[in-house]
Amino acid sequence: MMKLIASSIVICTLFGCATQHGLDRKDLQGAYELGRRYEKGLGVKEDDRKAFQWYEKAANLGSAEAMWSIANLYGTGKLGGIDMMRTCAWAVRAGKYATDDKVRSEVAVAIPQLRAMLGKRFPSCEKQAGDWSPAS
Repeated sequence: MMKLIASSIVICTLFGCATQHGLDRKDLQGAYELGRRYEKGLGVKEDDRKAFQWYEKAANLGSAEAMWSIANLYGTGKLGGIDMMRTCAWAVRAGKYATDDKVRSEVAVAIPQLRAMLGKRFPSCEKQAGDWSPAS
């Protein structure tokens, strides 16, 4: 459900509501949903930078889906040029924190491909991923 209220986008999900002007710090699903809507242009103007900002908020709250979405933004060059190290780091993080089969299976396919692409740089990716954890 989406409503326009006082020039703020409000997105209500089964897990709560999020607004551009006041996201509840614990609403990771709301932050993820706003990121998805900005990435896909669902009810808002498509904006990959804003999508990244909302995905990052959700990732910092522990959303593996958001981490995987960030990996895909970097991997497809939607944030500038393609950045395989950042793609890899976010994919490894998503795999570490994933609790659902969809993200786990997609990451399981991507990691061997990233390992092959990055070669000797892959351990650096794993270190970069390991040096980060959700803020929770």
